[in-house]
Amino acid sequence: HSIWRDRARDYGGNFYTTVTGVKAETAATVFSVYPNPAASGLGLDVVLAKSAASATYTLRNMLGQTVASSLFMGSSTKVSTTGLAPGTYLLSVQPAGEAAVTARVTVE
Repeated sequence: HSIWRDRARDYGGNFYTTVTGVKAETAATVFSVYPNPAASGLGLDVVLAKSAASATYTLRNMLGQTVASSLFMGSSTKVSTTGLAPGTYLLSVQPAGEAAVTARVTVE
């Protein structure tokens, strides 16, 4: 959540302020992912907080390399962890027409 405060001074020396804010979407408000941490080969369940016509997910390792990605329909999908080395990954989910949101997931 980002907040800005605009300050202005009139000719009489009085200050006026206006608070402006933008609420940022977080992974928790867009989707949930479980289990986290996940066992290699078990998979991750991704569930959208609100239904979308379609969505895409991208799973990247900490070097930024894409290790899995797919388009899915409906409100949930399963992300395979088969063959993934234990470690931390970044899971980005982008519902159709919305910005992508990223969460950190761990594979054991």
